[in-house]
Amino acid sequence: HVTATFYVYTNPIGKQKHFLTWDEIKEMSDAGMTIGDHTLSHPYLKKLPLDDFRREVTKSKTIIEQHIGKPVVHHTGGKNAVHFASPFGFTDADIVQILGQAGYATARTTYKGVYQDNALRLRGILVTDSFDYFVSQLTR
Repeated sequence: HVTATFYVYTNPIGKQKHFLTWDEIKEMSDAGMTIGDHTLSHPYLKKLPLDDFRREVTKSKTIIEQHIGKPVVHHTGGKNAVHFASPFGFTDADIVQILGQAGYATARTTYKGVYQDNALRLRGILVTDSFDYFVSQLTR
């Protein structure tokens, strides 16, 4: 009964070697895995015009939904939540606003921390082989 969330960016799927196919992604989704959005092309968001970012997140979400045959959601506590992971972990106030307008409930960054003040700017702990490092990050 273990599941995971896979954030996919859509442009290379089924087109480039070493990337999943849509059939594989649909199989994972059908098996209970959450498929989240990670844009069309995995752009560097610091330099991307906001209109381009809006297109990246709305179009990729639509493409994923078409291929897996259901909304890009995760069932959390009985409600659906649309998930996003920011390429290279970057976010800012404009990106958070666009994600909210597009209907995303959560957005992952690579910013360190366990304190969460905004579901569209989630922090995390980078995983290493050191349990001591993990514990030290929790107690900061």
